[in-house]
Amino acid sequence: MPLRLPGTTLSSTLRHAWPGLERVVDQQAEPFIRLEVSLMNIIRINVAFLALSLNSLLGQQLNWEKLFDGLTNDNLTISDAARAETFGTVIPRLVTEDVGSLKLELKDLLPQFNRNEKIRLQASGFLYTVSFGRKDSALALEEWFPILMKQLNDPHLRVRYNAALTISALQPSIPVIFMEPLRNATENEDARTAVAAVSGLGRLAATNEQAATLLDSMVTTAPRPELKLAALNTIYRQQLRQPRYATAAIAALDDSDSNVVKEAVRTLELFAPSITKRVTPKIRELQLRTKDTELRDLAQRLLQHMER
Repeated sequence: MPLRLPGTTLSSTLRHAWPGLERVVDQQAEPFIRLEVSLMNIIRINVAFLALSLNSLLGQQLNWEKLFDGLTNDNLTISDAARAETFGTVIPRLVTEDVGSLKLELKDLLPQFNRNEKIRLQASGFLYTVSFGRKDSALALEEWFPILMKQLNDPHLRVRYNAALTISALQPSIPVIFMEPLRNATENEDARTAVAAVSGLGRLAATNEQAATLLDSMVTTAPRPELKLAALNTIYRQQLRQPRYATAAIAALDDSDSNVVKEAVRTLELFAPSITKRVTPKIRELQLRTKDTELRDLAQRLLQHMER
């Protein structure tokens, strides 16, 4: 299922948020980036409380050094207070203030990446929050583009992963300059980074032929199952209905990995009923021979979908 926002959210800001690969990531690794707690806490902030928080901060410059010292402090009283400030005031401010003010705030964030690994991780999480939470995040983070590209190969795997997430979540679209860095990142040894990069390529594929060709080929030729899963999932999430993707998904029905086959069946729902004649015999055969209950149910659902 797509990422669903709770009832009390920063709805106006997050309405265009990235449709995530939560099913793929859950299969391969831990869920999306946490700032020590779930990202979903970010989008559960009550809007009324948000307004009060912003009013209390008006005219004050964020003290990143103090905040990170608090977040990484071993004293729970201090770190809990820093977390409360993060989710109660800092994040709401970052996703709602005007872009000029935000750029100044983020300029002061840069020195934190020269500190210890815990702080560098926390800092990278804030960049992802901005990317995910703002409709103008590509503009807000444009000065960070060279840094994000470099961080795709960061020694710290979580910083690397966060960079891929940040790039792949840029709104309203991902700048084409990230095409090659994302392509390279799909070959990263860190599965989470590679999967996040595939998602970014999927968003580029709607308007970029090079990205579309790469995404298409990854469905059947990617060297790792998680990348095939990510490619199929991204096609589904982005509603990419070009015939080339139907052909790739049909070919993936013969994959040796059962999870890839299941994702291919799910993805083929996008193309019904236009693929009915091509696919029905193969899906019926799959339904009869499989011992996997989930796959059998998915096949049945696709057949019903094509018959409508």
